[in-house]
Amino acid sequence: MPKSDSRSPLIIAAIIGLVIIALAIFSAISFFANGDESNPSGLTDSETEELVEAVKSHLNLPTNEDPIIGEITDANALVAQQAFYQGSKNGDYLLIFPENQKAVLYDAKNDILINVGPIVIEQEASSTAEIEFDGKVTIDVRNGSETAGAAGSLADDLRENENYEIGEVGNAANSDYEQTVIVVLNPEIPDSVITELADELSASVSAEIPVDEKDSDADILVIIV
Repeated sequence: MPKSDSRSPLIIAAIIGLVIIALAIFSAISFFANGDESNPSGLTDSETEELVEAVKSHLNLPTNEDPIIGEITDANALVAQQAFYQGSKNGDYLLIFPENQKAVLYDAKNDILINVGPIVIEQEASSTAEIEFDGKVTIDVRNGSETAGAAGSLADDLRENENYEIGEVGNAANSDYEQTVIVVLNPEIPDSVITELADELSASVSAEIPVDEKDSDADILVIIV
């Protein structure tokens, strides 16, 4: 049974400092070493196990490492910095798996998986790489609502952007999505492209195709509501 990382908060902070998704947000997330019951802001071993098991009911989690867990303490600040945190609130949990480069945002109170995304490790000249990116981004669009023609309408709008190449357009497996979802299937797509699209569509961002949805060969899958 995976337990959260028992390393000290200073070591955890050093690790998180390498992760772009958590850059400059320490004041908005409280990271702690779980299992330390003398720390009132932490989780006990049993609470950690319950949290991980609850998340596992929605998603297959890595089994080769323990997650680093943080509690959201300033959701508004996080949302202002990164689209990944849209839909989060204070008291939600961020589970980070550094070795597997995965982050999970979870609402424990309502048992809702808010977002799942890749962790991008900072590398030298990463900003230069984004500036030099000039390739086409292929996008599949699916209608996850009961509004007829929503996918086709969005596809037409996206075609106006010369950097987007629209692939398959159709219906999602389910029509009860509550929020537009952007699934990033190509990890080489620059963060700036993903953030711009997420802001434009007021969408959550994930690296995992939702349950029941068929696979996509595109760089990005958009499920519109």
